[in-house]
Amino acid sequence: SEILANISSHLPVEYDHVYVKGDLGSSSLKGILTESGIDFLGAQMDYRIISSPIRIKDSIIVGNTDFSRTLFRDETDFEGSTFKNQAHFEGSVFNSSAHFDHSKFNSIADFNNSEFKSNASFSGAEFNSTAYFPRTQFNSAADFSGTLFEDNVFFSVSEFNRYADFGGSEFRSDADFGYIVFNDYANFSYSIFNDTVFMES
Repeated sequence: SEILANISSHLPVEYDHVYVKGDLGSSSLKGILTESGIDFLGAQMDYRIISSPIRIKDSIIVGNTDFSRTLFRDETDFEGSTFKNQAHFEGSVFNSSAHFDHSKFNSIADFNNSEFKSNASFSGAEFNSTAYFPRTQFNSAADFSGTLFEDNVFFSVSEFNRYADFGGSEFRSDADFGYIVFNDYANFSYSIFNDTVFMES
């Protein structure tokens, strides 16, 4: 696709109000560089490197999205976009800001074992299937204010090193915050929990 071709050529990806057919992911990129690194749990990882800023806003992504084990060197912005199928970002590193504000995830959203080195914003997002954020590290502000979790959500063994905002969020199924670490202020004011909350420490 044109999007993958731009990423492979290290060109900016900027789309607004588009309909993205087919799968979207770093495993399909041609000539992509890789880099070995250590994740924050001490495990060795091989990352696919994306140098381009990615902005796909207010769009519909029809196929599966798979950016697992990807190192995003520039901004990532999917604000207002809908992921119709699975969205995989597990084991990825976001060096710059990551925006998923008002995005909709209609299938599994997997950010397991990822690292956000700059601001991570999911404000007003809707997770309509299971959302995975276990063993994830947030090194800057994490914004989940007004976020809706329709299905189970997992934040177990994650680490928030700056302000974490869950104000006004709604959890309609199980929420797992077991063994989580908040190293700064965490806001849960006006949040709604409709089912079981796990808070082991």
